[in-house]
Amino acid sequence: MNANSRISVEKRKESIRKKITSAEKNLYMKPLLRLKQQEEILEKGLIGAMENMKIGSNLLHDIVHEHRELSSKRQIFLNTLHDNVKDITAEMESVKEIAENPEAIQKLDVNTYKLRLIKLSQKMQDFKKSCPIQTLMDERVALDSELNEFEIDLQKCEKIQQSETCFPFKTESSKGKLEFRDVDDFHSLVAMTGHTENWSTEDHLFFLKMRKKCESIPALVAAIQNKCPDLSIETIVNHEAWYKHYESLREKQKAAVKEWRRRKESDRNRNIDKAEEEINDCNVDNDFSNDTIKEKKAIDVKKTRSPSSSASSSTSEKKELIKKWKMERESKRSMDEEQLRTQRRLSKEMDENRRRRRREKMQAALDEYKRKKSLENAIKETEQLSKEKCKYDVTLVKAFRKQDKEFTKKRNDLISRSKKPSRSELVNIKRVELVEARDYSTLLDSTKVWREKCKTDFPKRSNEPRFIKDVPRICIRWRNEESDDLRI
Repeated sequence: MNANSRISVEKRKESIRKKITSAEKNLYMKPLLRLKQQEEILEKGLIGAMENMKIGSNLLHDIVHEHRELSSKRQIFLNTLHDNVKDITAEMESVKEIAENPEAIQKLDVNTYKLRLIKLSQKMQDFKKSCPIQTLMDERVALDSELNEFEIDLQKCEKIQQSETCFPFKTESSKGKLEFRDVDDFHSLVAMTGHTENWSTEDHLFFLKMRKKCESIPALVAAIQNKCPDLSIETIVNHEAWYKHYESLREKQKAAVKEWRRRKESDRNRNIDKAEEEINDCNVDNDFSNDTIKEKKAIDVKKTRSPSSSASSSTSEKKELIKKWKMERESKRSMDEEQLRTQRRLSKEMDENRRRRRREKMQAALDEYKRKKSLENAIKETEQLSKEKCKYDVTLVKAFRKQDKEFTKKRNDLISRSKKPSRSELVNIKRVELVEARDYSTLLDSTKVWREKCKTDFPKRSNEPRFIKDVPRICIRWRNEESDDLRI
């Protein structure tokens, strides 16, 4: 059963490992294939551009020779890189197999395995040093910035070509409107991205400060990332390209405003000059009509009156036209100012709405983060309390119960020992029982045993002669024998 379970676990681990390796391959193979396709496209485009270049044969030969040398060097570099990576991966796979095989681990020599790992790490360090990753990153940043600038210039050229091809029959007023299209582009850009491209004011001001100090884009990226590591290289490069576009549109807006003011001033001066010329012509005509009236006064009264009335009517009409033109100019100027105010107000409202939405989004994210954090803290506190409670139940209560059992056992032993009678007490108890069983009526009476003990046997005396030396032996031995006086 254990062998089957072990085999199933190993199969499951192997399937999981295969899935992980396939996922890693998919993760790295897609960008690799994309880069390979881009490389092929660039190669084809470069070859086509070299074939279609209209330059001298010697210069073309030099360019082709340089291209071949660079491609051969790149191929050599790629081959060495591929070989190094292949060796490192093979060594890594062998090390992994040894680490994952329990039989190999049992037969493993630690020192040789350690030396193998040290050599593998040394190979990886050498490979890391041989690859100029930082220089490639800087070149990529520079190429991205140049590509963004090229795209912006290309869009401008396409707009100009479209305006030239699609609207060649517009009048002077429509041309003036097309010339001032950059103002609308600037306002639309500000309405979409704001004056900082949705960056914070502090970050944007720091970007402008570093942009003045740094001479190249890689230096600018490094300086900004030192203070703002959350900003990626692509974000900083895109912000640089956006700011260049923003500056160009702002300068064009200023130039367009100046041109509009100059044209308005010139139109106003030209209209004033025309009005003055018309008034002078009217005065000359009036004087001439007055002279003719004086000369022909005697001839015909009607003829003299008709020119004066026509001249006065023409001057009044011209004055009315001048007043009307001034009123139209004032109304147009007020309308233009109102339009500019509305545009500014709309852009300001859009900026405020965007800032408010961003603030609300940040506040919502902050509230969500606080809620999650408080929930995590509450869960941690409950887990801690449950752990503490479990520890108390498992350790302290059992220990106290064990101590109580030991104490009660010792106490019971002491009590049992104290209650158990000693040998002397048992003898005394037996004696007491014997005393209680005796008959006290025979008190102070001699017993039969005592009488037998005290009984003396007097031998028959003989008349044998005794010697003096035997006298001490005849004496009564008081210590060993009882006297006759004690007999009862």
